Amino acid sequence: MDPITAIGLASSILTFIECATEIVTGTYEVYHSVAGTTDENAHIEAVTEDLHEVTAHLSSNLAGRTKHEKALKDIGSKCEKLSD
Repeated sequence: MDPITAIGLASSILTFIECATEIVTGTYEVYHSVAGTTDENAHIEAVTEDLHEVTAHLSSNLAGRTKHEKALKDIGSKCEKLSD
């Protein structure tokens, strides 16, 4: 086997091992978690729910009379749609 092919094969093997390790680690974390999800996903869900709550109140409390209020209301509605 020539050196280039050996390096390519070794790289493929290492990539496979890394991917398999991530899958096993993620599966272990989900299996042993109380919420049934990874800590990272639970954190993202909490942040998204907070964003949705804040932007819902923001959009309803602004009259949208000035250009700054209109811009803030627009940003709030975009954030609310994103958090949905």
